[in-house]
Amino acid sequence: MIGAGIFAALGPAADTAGSGLLLAPALAAVVAYCNATASQTLTRRQEATTVVVDIRPKEPVSR
Repeated sequence: MIGAGIFAALGPAADTAGSGLLLAPALAAVVAYCNATASQTLTRRQEATTVVVDIRPKEPVSR
């Protein structure tokens, strides 16, 4: 879902960027792709080295 802010920002951005306005979403897509692949790689490495330790008691402790 795209918020209303994107529609309000397009006018001033078009005035400033001119014909480069069409290039900006393509550049943003490339940056987002690089971020997603880097995050995926880091997640895979983290999963391989992470050990989960359950410290909860097996039975409720009565007092």
